[in-house]
Parts: sequence; C-alpha cells; structure tokens
Amino acid sequence: ARDTIAALTQIVEGMESSTEEGRRADLIEADFQFHYAIIKSSNNALFASLYETLRSFLFGEIKRSQDDYKDPTQICAEHRTLLQAIEGGDSTVAARAYNEHIANIKRRLRGQSDDG
Repeated sequence: ARDTIAALTQIVEGMESSTEEGRRADLIEADFQFHYAIIKSSNNALFASLYETLRSFLFGEIKRSQDDYKDPTQICAEHRTLLQAIEGGDSTVAARAYNEHIANIKRRLRGQSDDG
C-alpha cells in the first residue's frame, strides 16, 4: 500500500506541474496513470489488462472530461482529494471519494453530449 501511495503522490505532483506548465498531454497521461496505479494495486490482473487495452479509448475520454474544466487546477485538486482519502486508510472514505470523482466525470460528459 505504501508503494501505491508513493506512486500516486508522484503522479499527482506531476499533474500539478503539468497544469502549471500547460503540458496538456502530460496531464492526460498522468490522469490515466493515477487510475491505472490504483487498479494495479488491487492485484486484479484481468481488470488491469482491460484498462491497459482500453488505453487509447480512455485517453480520449479523459481528454473530453478534462476539456470541461474551466480551471484545470481543479483536476489536480480532485486527484489530490482521492490520494488523501486513500492515504487515510479508510476504504469507505476512499470509495466515497472515488465514486464522487467518477460521478463528476459522468456529469461533465453527459453535459457535453447534451450541448452537442
């Protein structure tokens, strides 16, 4: 678990510097890697394999959801909140934070499809 937290911390720090420096592709990559690190830590090889297989599709979805943020620092803040919930060691709190993050993404993507 400590290895996963260390990896997630490094990824979130990378997200923050990518945002500050306007490196959009790196922010998308970091977003993908954040969720991939969590999936890999679950030791579910099938799920990890599926996630990796869907990489190019997921990059598109991550880009679409990130496009909707007027303030890209909010992307980092959401992932920082997730990291803190995971770090806290309470799986209920972590699951709630994760579900809220996914619900936010779904709302954003639904809003985009309603607009266009």
